[in-house]
Amino acid sequence: MVEEGRMSQEEEQEEELSNDKLNEGEIRELVKKALKEGSHEAMFILVLSEWNRPGSSFTDWGKFEALYGEIEKIFLDHIYDYPTTNEYSYAIIPKSKLVIILFQWANDYQGQMEEHEELYVFTYATGWKSISLS
Repeated sequence: MVEEGRMSQEEEQEEELSNDKLNEGEIRELVKKALKEGSHEAMFILVLSEWNRPGSSFTDWGKFEALYGEIEKIFLDHIYDYPTTNEYSYAIIPKSKLVIILFQWANDYQGQMEEHEELYVFTYATGWKSISLS
């Protein structure tokens, strides 16, 4: 019997666990697992990359920014292949019911820079949708 005002051992363990926060690596692994397993919740996670490939024969880059709403940007992977590729992949998790992200990328493979833009819109009811602007 537990005295009034004192917690049982099970309650103490639960409280201890509830105060523990996941570190960045643990969060990254949970997100990767959700994406890999294709769970229903994964449709609410958007994966985007930012990259820069400077070169004498070609150049391309990609970047994104949140225009509206709050997001959690979780680092997933980094690819570095000297001297041309430097790419970072992120899982984007919405923290508000409406989020708008502008994703821009460009490439110059044939002597003329081509720029592209895409909007990613998250709504609580439907998840992520994209609209090409170019």
